[in-house]
Amino acid sequence: MAVAALFKNDSKNATQGLVYYDGSFQIGAAGAVVAGSIKGGRIASAARTGTGTYLVTLRDGGFPECINKFASIETAGTGAWAGEGAVTLGSGTAGATFTIYTYNAAGTATDLTTGIVSFEIGMHLSLVK
Repeated sequence: MAVAALFKNDSKNATQGLVYYDGSFQIGAAGAVVAGSIKGGRIASAARTGTGTYLVTLRDGGFPECINKFASIETAGTGAWAGEGAVTLGSGTAGATFTIYTYNAAGTATDLTTGIVSFEIGMHLSLVK
């Protein structure tokens, strides 16, 4: 068997029913999202909504289901980490949303004063798989 046949590419794209969003934002003073730091072409906004809690809004909505989500934080030597929360699928012109939490090394939700939060979310465009 040819080596190429062993490594079939099973990735999907928008025409095949899947779409992936990835982006990032920088955290500044009092845990606020630094103005102008949001990266990702289809990311509408990212905002702090509570202690260690951020809401990312996509420009697109009306998805039937979320297939995966991931968040991480880059910060110098603090042991801080990020976790994923609830996803709302959006509808019509309302964009889907994705909650991200930040924690200190002890696992307590906290407002960090520096760092870059990176995230990815995958959505089905249709329930036909």
